[in-house]
Amino acid sequence: MVMIMVVMNVYVTYRGRRYMVKALLTKRIWFNAISQSLFQRLFGSTWLRVKKPLVFYRGDEKIEVDKYADVTVEIGKLMIKAHLLIDDRLMGYTMEECDMIIGRETLEKNKIQVFE
Repeated sequence: MVMIMVVMNVYVTYRGRRYMVKALLTKRIWFNAISQSLFQRLFGSTWLRVKKPLVFYRGDEKIEVDKYADVTVEIGKLMIKAHLLIDDRLMGYTMEECDMIIGRETLEKNKIQVFE
């Protein structure tokens, strides 16, 4: 699947609930992410936790992320599984107006090409 537009509406499904969100599809960020505040509003505090938090750096800021959810994302007619990291600060990695990031790892795994 080849995409020219990198910000688009997609459906995300988790534990039987399905919502439309605006997603950024990008090769510039390797991970998938959603803000904790949006995830909580859509799905409640139903995320899972990792034993050892993942550590990210944005400039001098250290971001430790311990929340995640394995979701299904519908991009057009394509349905993919995605491991979403959940933290408000991760959304600061992009200047795009979006609710969720679908990053390089998931795009490559599902053979989705994005031209940026």
